[in-house]
Amino acid sequence: MSDNDSRGDIMIAWVGWHVPELAGVLAPTALAATVSPWFVILAVLVAAGWTAHEIRVDRQQRGLRPTAESQMSAEHINPTDQTEESAS
Repeated sequence: MSDNDSRGDIMIAWVGWHVPELAGVLAPTALAATVSPWFVILAVLVAAGWTAHEIRVDRQQRGLRPTAESQMSAEHINPTDQTEESAS
């Protein structure tokens, strides 16, 4: 998403990604409740796959964007280089 995207565009993108995920879990769950309890296995497998995917995406995103804390700690480590040059 770019900075120029409106809230509506962001919401549509979010719904576009999450509706299929929710349907993948809710459909087998509904089938398990109405048709056969064996559909619970499918619901659990889809939920486990979804969870694994979300964890992988989260770890990937953390690697791409450094946190404010890591940026601040890097700034606190490097100022000594500047003070040593001005002291000599």
